[in-house]
Amino acid sequence: MKPKYHHTDRRRPPLPNATSRRTRAREARAGEVGVEVWVDGGGVGRGCVRLGAAGGVRVELEARVGGQGATGEAVARTVRALRAGHGWSLDELAGRAGVSKGVLVGLEQGRGNPNLGTLIRISDALGVPLTRLVQVEEEPPVRMFRPERHVVLWEGERGGTGTLLAGSDPRPSLELWRWVLRPGETRESDAHVPGTKEIVFVQEGTLTLGVDGRTDLVEEGAAAVFVGDRPHSYGNAGKGEVRFILAVLDL
Repeated sequence: MKPKYHHTDRRRPPLPNATSRRTRAREARAGEVGVEVWVDGGGVGRGCVRLGAAGGVRVELEARVGGQGATGEAVARTVRALRAGHGWSLDELAGRAGVSKGVLVGLEQGRGNPNLGTLIRISDALGVPLTRLVQVEEEPPVRMFRPERHVVLWEGERGGTGTLLAGSDPRPSLELWRWVLRPGETRESDAHVPGTKEIVFVQEGTLTLGVDGRTDLVEEGAAAVFVGDRPHSYGNAGKGEVRFILAVLDL
């Protein structure tokens, strides 16, 4: 079903009333995958959450998804708790993360629209993996990350995606990502915390990997290990899609 609102649209539609929320949830459970709900703070359904770079938190309800989708609320609650645990003020965390106090205030109140870079900087400053910020439930001994729990945290201008598939917590932590880059797309990444390592396995196409000023081509079927605590990038200079799996080890 074609989304009614694109993730880059700065305008947010009004929140649905309780009746429409229940109706949409029933439609989703009946198999109408891709129902789109915009939330301001808490959520109204669980599913694929898209944190748009310019506009809103989008929750796509999918079949067999039940319960309260509270990813935005979970991020707010987790950041508040971790900041309090460190004994930091809003100003101190904002300074450590390199974000404005206003962005942090909005995030902690559940009304922020953080992009991937902002979430990474905040998680690094707090000393936790990115998955901890978007985790709704307490972590059990075994965690299953079925498709409806995968979170798209990056969308390229030409339709590419960066999807967080799973992650462990606490440190040393491991994140597993699935990336799709369309021709001409590049994902630039700041340096992560010291000691971070990344492993990439290219499933399709040729990945242009840039690390601290160096450029390497990782061909289909090949893997590469590189340091993630220096500026790096993933690019597609070819004519077809590039698909790769990325593991991030945060020591």
